[in-house]
Amino acid sequence: MLRERKILICDGTRGGADRLRAELARRGASMAVARLHDPPEQSVAGASEELSGLDSVIVWPTHPPAPTAIVDLPADRWQEQLTLPLRGTVLLAREVLSHWLAEGQSGQLLVVHEVADAAAHQALDTALHALVRSVAKEYGRRQIRSNMIVGGPEGSASSRTIALAALVGLALSPAGSFVSGQRLCAGGATS
Repeated sequence: MLRERKILICDGTRGGADRLRAELARRGASMAVARLHDPPEQSVAGASEELSGLDSVIVWPTHPPAPTAIVDLPADRWQEQLTLPLRGTVLLAREVLSHWLAEGQSGQLLVVHEVADAAAHQALDTALHALVRSVAKEYGRRQIRSNMIVGGPEGSASSRTIALAALVGLALSPAGSFVSGQRLCAGGATS
């Protein structure tokens, strides 16, 4: 189903996207992997060269933290849980959009996010969805789509990964080609 896809996975989870990458490889996707906090220019150019093109980018900015109230979250943890993942995702999106526009190419930006009951994570969720909707609105006429894949807390890590991979596969397939700017939910997540 994903045999002709050339995907860059940018992982901000310190290896958390490895299970997703393995599941997508099993489904036939060609992939390059980068760290979310690597320079975005190098990530996009390196993946495009390695894969002889680039038609999809999957960003998994962070793992959900333990529930924490806003007043109980120290500034350094706020930075780690909200500011850095959002900044890395925005800079990567800007770079890949510039790449696709310069090449006159269509593309798909997917942001994978797991739901958590922590204030910083909920703020990040809202900001990432706004980014996805903005990209869909601004670049849809140029055949660039953007969606958010949201995983819930239900099931084992393996079953959550399979559910996320199934939604990624749908979003990247011809059947999902009309969907853009949306939150697609799995594993007990709600929109």
